Amino acid sequence: MDIKKKDVIWVYLARFFSLGVNVILLPIILAYLTDKELGLWYVFASISQIVNLFDFGFNATISRHMTYAWSGVGELKRYRVDEVSIQGHNEHLMAVVVRTCRIVYIFIALAAALVMLTIGTIYVYEILDHQFLIVYCYSWCIYILGVFINLLYGYWASLLQGIGAIAERNKMVVYSKLIQLMLAFLFLYLGWGLLGFVIAFAISGIFLGRKGRLYFTKKTYYLNIKDKVDVYEIKECLGIIWATAWKDGLVMIAQYFSTQANTLICAYYIDLTTTSSYGIITQITSVLASVSMAYFSAYQPKCSSSYLKKDKTELKEIVCSSVFVYKLIYIVGVISFVIIGIPVLRFVRPNMDIDFEMLILIVVFYYLYYQHCLFASIIASSNELPFYKAFVISAVFSFTVSILLVKKFDWGTIGLVAGQLIVNLMYNDWKWPLYTLKMINLNILDIYRKGGKLVYNELKGFIINK
Repeated sequence: MDIKKKDVIWVYLARFFSLGVNVILLPIILAYLTDKELGLWYVFASISQIVNLFDFGFNATISRHMTYAWSGVGELKRYRVDEVSIQGHNEHLMAVVVRTCRIVYIFIALAAALVMLTIGTIYVYEILDHQFLIVYCYSWCIYILGVFINLLYGYWASLLQGIGAIAERNKMVVYSKLIQLMLAFLFLYLGWGLLGFVIAFAISGIFLGRKGRLYFTKKTYYLNIKDKVDVYEIKECLGIIWATAWKDGLVMIAQYFSTQANTLICAYYIDLTTTSSYGIITQITSVLASVSMAYFSAYQPKCSSSYLKKDKTELKEIVCSSVFVYKLIYIVGVISFVIIGIPVLRFVRPNMDIDFEMLILIVVFYYLYYQHCLFASIIASSNELPFYKAFVISAVFSFTVSILLVKKFDWGTIGLVAGQLIVNLMYNDWKWPLYTLKMINLNILDIYRKGGKLVYNELKGFIINK
């Protein structure tokens, strides 16, 4: 599986736009949204992150199994991977995965919409002190529709990732987010407030689905993946995928409660004004961390393919360069945010209170947290997830500790982050990096020596070719 330089560039663009759309819009939303509306938007986003958990690991798992079918395995296995036995692609197996994927995501989108309409509505009603104004009601309903659409069409990203169509998988995200950006700017300028923001989000989801279908059709037009698939084949495929998907799903839930759930705790136990400031800082920092992981996202299908081929040399190169790039981009990003980003925020919103102790804790927490998630993703490429229990246990403890520090000890937003940081430092932050390095016979210095050299040569080659 060949990953080109343009693929990596598109991954960075997609990661930036998908996670940074609100950061790009910060100047205008700070100017046009009230503190209450801004805090409510971050609550909306946090709730949508909860319902995104209904994906329950299917996205990553389906992508891996599509890679296996694309690479020519004879059959899918519940654990580990089968040997490559077909020259080229296993077209019928690909057809089975595609049909299974579509059915799964219809149910996921419906279940998520139902939860938002019921439990989500009750929560929003509570934090608004039982004052559900008509504009907030419309905004919430349209946001539910937008989340439904984005989930429904989410499988195109999995399928494109699985066949190594990295550029196309990320182009669909970039273009849809550009649509959202342009519409959001327009609607906010027209004075539509929060309502305009959620309308832009819903429309971008429709565009996302259309582009995903178009790209997948173009990449697979020469293959016969429209074979008739029997019901028993779909059931068997679903069972195989579910064998590891439920573990991926538990990891997703754990990741949510280790990061995004803090926004809901802040809104419930503190107030929406504090939530707006806290939400902005955590959002920017998480975007930096996630963008830093984008390099590995581009090479993840190749990482799975390396496991299939048992090519340890290629696997080591992917790990070293991915971790080195993660560290480099995150550190540079944080320094840039402190030097440039904070003064800009204060200029746009002079009354915004930025707690530097909280900022330092958030920066350290996200760096260590996303780093061990990166190593866990490398492990998962082998279709094994030994870390899922530790992720779940840590999430439960960190969520509980954060609530105690906020509610009982009155630590405020410091308590939110400190609870997460302390618990993860006890195990996950060191366990999975060491586990991965031992698994592929690397030491920590190789990350800097080999990783730095590989990234330098890659950048040098890119510049020369340009």
